[in-house]
Amino acid sequence: SLGVVLCLAVVSTSAVGELSRGSRWGDVAWRPVTAQADQSYKVAVGNGNIDLTGLPLRPGQRVRVRAEVMLGALTVVVPGTARTEVFARSALGDVSVDGKITSGSPGARVDTVLPAERPGAGPGAVTGKPIKNAPVIELHIRGRCCDVEVRRA
Repeated sequence: SLGVVLCLAVVSTSAVGELSRGSRWGDVAWRPVTAQADQSYKVAVGNGNIDLTGLPLRPGQRVRVRAEVMLGALTVVVPGTARTEVFARSALGDVSVDGKITSGSPGARVDTVLPAERPGAGPGAVTGKPIKNAPVIELHIRGRCCDVEVRRA
């Protein structure tokens, strides 16, 4: 299809530059357990999975996570107890955030906030009051030819 041809063209013209900056190939899974202020993950070709549920987040703490995928898919799992600011782009592909799918042909773009949930409330629970001083995950995702999913644990 035309989409496949365009994806291959994009990947072939930019693969060399991206590889020199630490991109990974194949199926890659990250589960960070330290909350650095700025974290970065890159996949050249393949499927990336970033599980942020093990981060030891303190009240009021802000963590910036950047992820890039050239060709493939990316799934990011965030803790429900953190406020997550999502800024996701996929040049050719879909972006799904908390079950809501945005398709782009081309250019899916989602800027949204997943509010923090009270512990034990469960996904989608109505808490009534915002959690004061909840930790914040600032999530920046850039994809070229990929599907992106962001969901709560």
